[in-house]
Amino acid sequence: MVNGCRSKLRRARVARSRPEPSPELVGSAEAAALRDQAGERVRAAVLALPAKQRLAVACHFYLELDRAETCDVMGVSLNSLKTHLSRASKALATSLEEER
Repeated sequence: MVNGCRSKLRRARVARSRPEPSPELVGSAEAAALRDQAGERVRAAVLALPAKQRLAVACHFYLELDRAETCDVMGVSLNSLKTHLSRASKALATSLEEER
C-alpha cells in the first residue's frame, strides 16, 4: 500500500516537472508543410546565387561564422565580404519576391 502511494506521488511529481508543449510549438501538419516549402524556396534561391555570394551566405548565415572567419574562409577583405552579402541579400529578396 505504501509503495503504491509513493509510486503515484512520484509519477505526479515527474508529470508536473515536464510541461506540456505549447500549441504554437507543435503546430499543424499544414504549418509544417508550409515551413518546409518556404525553406525549400530559400535553399533554391541561395543555390541560384553566384559562387562567391553563395559562399558568403553559407558561411555567415548557415555556418554562423563571424565576419572575420568568413573573410578568412573566402580569402577576401571585410569590405568585399560586405559587398557579397549585400548583393546576395538583394538578389534573394528579389528572387523570393518574384515567387510570391
